[in-house]
Amino acid sequence: MKVTKSQLRRIIKEEKAKILKEVSSPFERALEARDTVMNHMDGGSDHDEIMEVLEELYPDLRKDWTAIINDAADLYDIRGLR
Repeated sequence: MKVTKSQLRRIIKEEKAKILKEVSSPFERALEARDTVMNHMDGGSDHDEIMEVLEELYPDLRKDWTAIINDAADLYDIRGLR
């Protein structure tokens, strides 16, 4: 099977993203999760939808979900988005 240059670039990009995701600290992942929650709050997602997103994208942070959601809600309120 022959791999084209564009396929090789895509494969490299995907692998690089995996590696960067693996080496990020739990704190950085929590900040990323908080920002994701804020984006979903801004988009009108309800609590169940936000929990589904956290389950899909951040299962490793399950024990911190409540703190992440509360932090996002506080920042959301401070920024006057709600």
